[in-house]
Amino acid sequence: MGLLGILKAGGAYVPLDPELPAERLAYMVRDSGIKLLLTQSTVSDRLSSTSSLQVLVLDAVDLSSESAQNPDVILHGENLAYAIYTSGSTGKPKGVMVRHGALSHFMLDMQQRPGMTAQDVIVAVTPLSFDIAALEFYLPLISGARMVLAPKDVARDGEALGRLINESHGTLLQATPASWRMLRDSGWSAEHLGFKGLCGGEALTADLAQDLLGNGVQLWNMYGPTETTIWSSVSEAKLGQNIGQAIADTKLYVLDASLNMVPAGVAGELCIGGVGLARGYLDQAALSAE
Repeated sequence: MGLLGILKAGGAYVPLDPELPAERLAYMVRDSGIKLLLTQSTVSDRLSSTSSLQVLVLDAVDLSSESAQNPDVILHGENLAYAIYTSGSTGKPKGVMVRHGALSHFMLDMQQRPGMTAQDVIVAVTPLSFDIAALEFYLPLISGARMVLAPKDVARDGEALGRLINESHGTLLQATPASWRMLRDSGWSAEHLGFKGLCGGEALTADLAQDLLGNGVQLWNMYGPTETTIWSSVSEAKLGQNIGQAIADTKLYVLDASLNMVPAGVAGELCIGGVGLARGYLDQAALSAE
């Protein structure tokens, strides 16, 4: 509800995971310059030291008297949808600014491949602070599908997650290889014919792919950095593992140190271009220009 309210009002959001250390949360708030915090009562004290914020506790506010009409707001594809922070593994976390146009384009392409229809049920396991969670939230909405939100304790327990998938008649799950491995090791197998599994965030190993395919999963290998809006390439995992083909209006280039394309079979650096490219890093013009 909060995310849709922000986007419909023409705003942009910065997802904050309440399980992150308090000092990192405070850094993200300062760095992003946010003024309003949407939260719930069970976690509202995690940012209690940030007195500059206006705090709206969603489960403690009466919305019954508010208008049910859509806001009269006109958005452009270049408007900011969200800024999501990187892990900070190579330094301080950086806020990646993702545009509405890039997000919308991504969702429409995912609707076609791997595909989602109104008959689908996606089980959502990804924390909001990871960019791939956007697929789990927004793709069902534009497709008329149903989303089942897995509680955190269930998402971390292979047996409990497997039960939730089957009891909710799930048809699609997006997860990292670590989560898929946890699910596999629990003894779970897909009950729905044609169950789709989206796997990304780290390398999909051959043994994991074979096990999931043997368990009735229609497996898709997904690849893409945060800076190019979630996933940039997809591959149906059948014959070996690769990052597959670029999604629509996206280009993949393998370049050398001088930014020249390398011949086939020669190692280089993978560079990505297209409509999914983020606006840049928040308040880091020099780094964005690189």
